[in-house]
Amino acid sequence: MSRTQKTVLVVGVDTPLRRLLLKELQSAATSASLRVTSSLAQAKVLARPLAPALIVLEESAAGGSPLQQAARELAWLAPVVVLGGPQQQGPLAPLMAEGSVDFVASVGAFAPVAAALVKRRLRGAHFAQTLSGSPVFASPEELAETLRHELNNPLTGILGNAELLLARRDRLPQWAVLRLEIIADLGARLRETIRQLAETWTPQEKAQSASST
Repeated sequence: MSRTQKTVLVVGVDTPLRRLLLKELQSAATSASLRVTSSLAQAKVLARPLAPALIVLEESAAGGSPLQQAARELAWLAPVVVLGGPQQQGPLAPLMAEGSVDFVASVGAFAPVAAALVKRRLRGAHFAQTLSGSPVFASPEELAETLRHELNNPLTGILGNAELLLARRDRLPQWAVLRLEIIADLGARLRETIRQLAETWTPQEKAQSASST
C-alpha cells in the first residue's frame, strides 16, 4: 500500500453495501482500499496497524454492546460512520455533536447515502493531509488564504442551508431538527476555529497593518 493510499475499515456483514462502497472508493478523490471484518473485537485489533482513514460500523456488528459504546470505542481509532436503525440516532447524538461520528439510518435505499458519505469523508481526509504538508504552501499567509477560501466558502453554504431549514422547524420531524441543530452548532464552531487559525497564520499581514497606522 502506498503512503498516500487510505484504508476504510468496514465492520459488518452487509455484502451489497460492501460492493457499493468498493465502487464508490474506486472513484474517490484519493486512492483507498477496503478491509472488512464482522467482529467488533477484531476491528479494534485491525485498526491499530491499519490506521484507517475511516471506519464504517453496521449496527449488527456491535454484538451485545450498545451501539453508542461500540462507536465510541472505535472513534478513538478513526472517524466512524454508523449505520443503524433510526432509533439509534438519539443515543448517538453526543458523539455526533463531538464530530467523531456520522450516522446514516439503515432504512430504505440507505446504501448510496452511506457510500456518498464515505466518499465525502475521504475527500475531507485528503484535503486535511494536503493542508498538513507544509511544502505545499510557500508561506503561512498562503496557508491562511487557502483555509479562508477552501473551508469558509463551502461552510457558509452549509450553515446557510441549515438555517433555512431550521426556520421551518415546525414542519420537520424532531430527529431532523436535532440533526440540523448539530450541523449548525458544529459549523459555527468550525468557522470560529478557521478564523482564529487564519489570524494566527498571518503575522506578516498584521505587522504590515500595524506599521501603516
